[in-house]
Amino acid sequence: MGVQWFLTGAIFWFGQTLSHGSSFGKFYSFATSFLWCGAIAGAWWGTKKLKENIVAPRAGYVTLREQGVKLRVSAKGVKFDFSSVRDLVVLGLVLLCTLGVLAFFLNRTTERGWWTDNPQNWDWMIGFCIAMLFSVTFGWSAWQYQAPRYWWLAALSLALAGWEYRKTGDPIGDIVAIMTWLGGGMALMGAVRLRAFLQANPRVEDRGQ
Repeated sequence: MGVQWFLTGAIFWFGQTLSHGSSFGKFYSFATSFLWCGAIAGAWWGTKKLKENIVAPRAGYVTLREQGVKLRVSAKGVKFDFSSVRDLVVLGLVLLCTLGVLAFFLNRTTERGWWTDNPQNWDWMIGFCIAMLFSVTFGWSAWQYQAPRYWWLAALSLALAGWEYRKTGDPIGDIVAIMTWLGGGMALMGAVRLRAFLQANPRVEDRGQ
């Protein structure tokens, strides 16, 4: 996923830097969709080969446990189980946290913020909100799954939120920039995890079995 995010963000981010009137810019805007599809297909193919040639010979095939129904609708009404209520509470806390941060840091001037007559001056909030939401999500994942490595992604997202708060620009460019940086961080974290997996799980034939 990290590699796919990085490639997708980099493809569109690079396109943002090109002059739209240039011949190469026109060609690249046409080729962007093909590059994006290639990145998605390549990531899917690479994941499949990774499982077949690296993971399976060391750890076997893994079948994920099917999740139970979290929401049941019947004649008696709607019934939630504990996991559904927990997910809704977490989603509400994430939204409240994001809105609270915005209310606390919002710069209420005529150039950016709520009190402006030009809606385009609100564009800076899009990248900031997305980065803050990722920061809260990664932090919750680190706490929920007891995975300290996700704190690094939460810190990176928070740094990106600070960067987005200080700048104004195209919201699309801000989104692809966030995707590129977070994708690179996720890919790096995945590479470290893969290296640890290879060291801890030699191939079956290497163990003499």
